[in-house]
Amino acid sequence: MRARAALLIVAAIFGCVLGAGLSAQAPAAADTRIWEGVYTSAQAARGKAVYEAYCTRCHGLNMVGGREGGAGGPALAGDIFWLDWERSSIGSIYSKISKTMPYDSPASLRSDDYADVLAYILSGNTFPAGTTEIPSTGEGLDAIRIVRKAGDVAATPNFSLVAVVGCLTPGAGNGSWMLTRTTSPLPTRDEVPNPSALKDAATQTLGSDTVRLIGAQRFTTQLQSGQKAEARGLLNRVTGETRIDVLSLQTVGACAS
Repeated sequence: MRARAALLIVAAIFGCVLGAGLSAQAPAAADTRIWEGVYTSAQAARGKAVYEAYCTRCHGLNMVGGREGGAGGPALAGDIFWLDWERSSIGSIYSKISKTMPYDSPASLRSDDYADVLAYILSGNTFPAGTTEIPSTGEGLDAIRIVRKAGDVAATPNFSLVAVVGCLTPGAGNGSWMLTRTTSPLPTRDEVPNPSALKDAATQTLGSDTVRLIGAQRFTTQLQSGQKAEARGLLNRVTGETRIDVLSLQTVGACAS
């Protein structure tokens, strides 16, 4: 437990300085819609007006976070946005802001105001405008995911808290386990996935890497060879091998042969 706590402290320190080093996973073909324009420039302009009226006191001017605005709201643009929302749907963002914002008066704005603010947030994260507005009902937004441009890939620093999806495979050593055909490790804030994250993990396209799972033996009910699984833990790349000190391990289905 002490070793895990120490590693988590190191991870937190590294997390504060991730900067441009956040990992990005190239989107699958079905995940490119966000880059095809899902809001209009006029809608983002309306959203900016709403944001400046209700959101700057917590999230700061230009979505930089509470450092500028006074209150403790997170940044809504840049690396923090990607850390919070990568591979989530824009429906998740719409649900979050429409149910919980403004902080001192949740769900008090009109539904079209929330849609407009979402458009402004997307514009602030350089997603392009299109010809169709985000609907005030939020309909269809769960199918549009926050993904990076194809080829926009960067290395995730060691000791980052990450999530990775792959196929459970017994290792060469007694009691050791691997994840094969893994996705690229993505930074996450959460040690344990929520149901939405597990649903996403079940549909993710697998890759070609292999990760050694350190401490996987603790998750005996999940250790089934050939099962697709999501692992979360601290990333540790050593010469010739990628390891994760496992904090969470959840099976999400069977690996296709």
